[in-house]
Order: sequence, then structure tokens, then C-alpha cells
Amino acid sequence: MKAIVTGGAGFVGSHVVDELMKNPETERVLVIDDMRLGNELNIAHHGKDIDLWSMSVQDAFAEQLGTIHAFDADVVYNMAVDPLPKSLIYPWEVWENNVDITKRVAKFCGDYEIRMVHFSSSEVYGTIPTGKITERNAMNPLTMYAASKAAGDHIISALVETENLDAVTIRPFNCIGPRQNEKSYAGIIPMTINKIKTGQRPMIYGTGQQTRDYTYVTDIAKAATLVAAHGDAGEVYNACSGEETRIDWLVNEISFNMNYTGKVDYGIARVGDVMRHQGDNSKIKELGWAPTVGIREAVKRTVEWYNVV
Repeated sequence: MKAIVTGGAGFVGSHVVDELMKNPETERVLVIDDMRLGNELNIAHHGKDIDLWSMSVQDAFAEQLGTIHAFDADVVYNMAVDPLPKSLIYPWEVWENNVDITKRVAKFCGDYEIRMVHFSSSEVYGTIPTGKITERNAMNPLTMYAASKAAGDHIISALVETENLDAVTIRPFNCIGPRQNEKSYAGIIPMTINKIKTGQRPMIYGTGQQTRDYTYVTDIAKAATLVAAHGDAGEVYNACSGEETRIDWLVNEISFNMNYTGKVDYGIARVGDVMRHQGDNSKIKELGWAPTVGIREAVKRTVEWYNVV
């Protein structure tokens, strides 16, 4: 089995590469990543067992189509993405990049009859006031990032129906774990850890009562490979813990694991911030998946990794 992972040197992508390399049936993995959010060190431990192209997905699928086709992949994991925080500064750039990436990868997979695993996001659902979010919930994106991911989902759905694209969509909720980008457009977890490490106060934007559904990144990687192998074309699968975690609790738990007893600063709420997220993972559980790392252990492991690196 051969696989292509776009964005495979990034946070979640590199863990998908790890999961693929654990599989004895994996013959070769090609990673395509422009390194804006990725890091070669995330996959360096695989050495020459994988191929790495440090270039944008757009350039790769425009200029290297013949070489990509010759790689003879069985599956493409489309994980390259411009992140949500960037969309609050450069909304149209994020929209165009994310939609274009999906379009190019989907066209390639359709033309050559290759299975595609399309990575969406729980952000497409927006805020759901009560209850767990199922795959049947309507999409209500609140940011241009979320809108771009929702558009990608529609593209995939339409191509499955009209062009027989063999694609399955996975919607990860919030991921936690090692290797999350801690530089430009960092999320709250690496941002909080870095502030404490450098003697600054952690910052919460908004009230801190916003909730998220956090899943450890290795569990997300296992979910991705599972839907690639067993998911039905055209179907959407939430990948989530099914548990709700408040942001202020998360920051306090990180502080506890770092022996920080100082104050936490509060800033103005982020525009388009989802107030509540709790996913329903019943559908993906039917494929045999379940989260294995709880939120307290996930925070502990993540803090330990950042403190080491």
C-alpha cells in the first residue's frame, strides 16, 4: 500500500504518517508540505522510509502530476490547510487556498481513481447550543476558514455523486498533543504553554466558558487510517471524544501541570469564535474506533512534550 499525505509534516499530518508507517502493509509514503505550518523534524525519524517534497500542494499538483501519478498511490490524505487564526487576518487568501487545495487533490484522485480521505473540520458546524453534534447537523460556518472547509465538503460530496469520486470525509474536532504549531497562528494550547515557559501570564480570549471537544492526536490519526480502509464513499465521520471541555478549565489544567500558580489574563473574545462544541462519535465507533486517551492524560502528555523539546 502506498499513500500520499498532503500537509504530512504538520501537527496531525505527521501523526497520520506515523500511523501509516506502523502498518506492515505500507510500502511507501509521499509527504507534500510547504512547511509553513509543518516541520521536517516531525517526520525525520522515518528517515529514507518516506519521500518528502517541500513544496505547496498547488505547485505539486500543477507541475508534478506525472511524477505523482507514477508514485502509484492507493490513497491520498488531503490534510494541507491554511489555519483558522490566519483567516481572521487574511480571510480571502485562506478561502482561496483551502478550496483550491481540495479542488486539485480531488481532481487528481478522480482522474486516476484513487481513494481520497478529505480532512474537514468541526468548525463547519458553528455553535450548537445544546446536545452533541452529529454528522447530520447542518453546516453553519462562522469564519472564512470554516466556510472554506464547508465548501470543500460540498465539493467532495458533489464529485462523489456526479463523478464517482471514491472519497470519504473525516471531521476532526479539536486535537491536542505533541507537534502542534507553536509559532505563527498558534492555538491556545501551545500558546498557553509557551507563555508560562517564558514567564508570561496565560491569556484567555473571551469568558473562558467556550467549550471544545478535545481528542488526542494519535487517536485522530488512527481514525483517519480507519476511515480510509473501511469508510464508505461519500460518508462523513466525526472524529471526537464526545466530551465537552471548557477553555478556562483547559488553561488551568495546563497551568497545574506546569506548576504555574499565577494569574490568567483575559482578552476580547475572538471574532467568529464558536461558543460550544461537543461531538457525537457514534458513527465512527461503528467502524471500530474509540478514543483511548482522556483529556487529563492528553494535557499531561502534551505539556511533557513541549517541556522536553
